[in-house]
Amino acid sequence: MFITKEELQTAIYEYQVAEIMEGDADDLALRHAVAAAVSEASSYLNAKYDVRAIFSATGDERHPLLVEHVKSIAVWYLIKRANTDLIFDRAKEYYKAAIDWLKLVAGVGTDDETIAPDLPLRKGDDDRPATRFRFGSHPKFDNGLDDMPFNSRLRSFKNE
Repeated sequence: MFITKEELQTAIYEYQVAEIMEGDADDLALRHAVAAAVSEASSYLNAKYDVRAIFSATGDERHPLLVEHVKSIAVWYLIKRANTDLIFDRAKEYYKAAIDWLKLVAGVGTDDETIAPDLPLRKGDDDRPATRFRFGSHPKFDNGLDDMPFNSRLRSFKNE
């Protein structure tokens, strides 16, 4: 598991986890919340980064900021079961911040600059980092003549 129960205690108090889990001895809900958080983070990162290498890392090999954001997402999925101590608004704020960070890393929904954390890049078939190519165009230029058919424009020039 990318995040352990003990590590999650830096994002949510142990008694809150216990209240949400309601005596769940095998921590099934906790494991599902962490798996959902990893899956959501992977969905943003998989186009550019090697998510298998990222999420199979353990201990200090993991990117610390990514760990914090995945914890925030996991807490969000965990408190959806039961909101203890009115932490819903705070967890929602942290969840949105984590998603915004993942969108910046992935370059989703913006043509602005993105950020590039030190994460392993996805490899192509030739063992080189896979690159993405984005293209587009500027809006069509409107010179004011396109609203008239071509022949009527010619007639207007002849009459003058």
